[in-house]
Amino acid sequence: MENRIKFLNKFLVQKSTLTANFYNDLVNGKNTRLIVGLENRYNIEKPRQIEMLEKYFDPVLDKLLNSQSNLLDYGCGNGFFTKRVAHLCKSVTGVDISEEFIFQAKMDSPTNSSFEVIRPQSKQIKSRDNFNVCLMVDVIHHLETPETDLKFLSKFFRKDNRVIIFEPNIMNPAIFFMHLMDKNERGLLRFLRKKNYLDTLSEYIEVESIQYNGVLIGPANKLTNAIVAIINYRLFKPFINWLNPKIQITGRFKL
Repeated sequence: MENRIKFLNKFLVQKSTLTANFYNDLVNGKNTRLIVGLENRYNIEKPRQIEMLEKYFDPVLDKLLNSQSNLLDYGCGNGFFTKRVAHLCKSVTGVDISEEFIFQAKMDSPTNSSFEVIRPQSKQIKSRDNFNVCLMVDVIHHLETPETDLKFLSKFFRKDNRVIIFEPNIMNPAIFFMHLMDKNERGLLRFLRKKNYLDTLSEYIEVESIQYNGVLIGPANKLTNAIVAIINYRLFKPFINWLNPKIQITGRFKL
């Protein structure tokens, strides 16, 4: 049994250093993805993608952030989401293990924002701006050891500080197969049920709500947006809500 678990973890979990290298190469054009490559996944200022964000992402953040929010975007990628919510906050800080992503994030950044690289092997955050909100968009399933990262994060927050998490919904068949076929995304297969997220977060985060969400982050197009709109149509949503592309988790730090 122990050997099987080790084999499964080797198949599903990628080391943080490899993840950092992958995204650096992706930005530099050395790595490509057919469906969710750099253009589709990280160039998210296209009209159809903005439509998705305005319907399913912005309303969530509008309710949870305010002018006193000092937000840490953990695993910020190229900083798009950090910048998108900056106007709602007092300050925003984005951190990521990819140097290339942080280089991009620093371009045209709002005055109340900052970005920095954190090293996979010796994590530290130089900017300590009394964070009181933590945002993680499509991050948990990438983490080599999520519990270690949560323990690290808890050092920068006080009890009851808010956590906002978005994760791909593995119950959606398209999401499942996309992540199964992509080595860098297979970590999602560790979270086959909502309970897996609850178990992972339980030591450091008190989960207040866990629900399905319609925001699809690349590739968003006319067809995908129409499908998500059907899933969230008021007559159908009670029956097929579980097919939404995202899981949205909100909670508060325990320690």
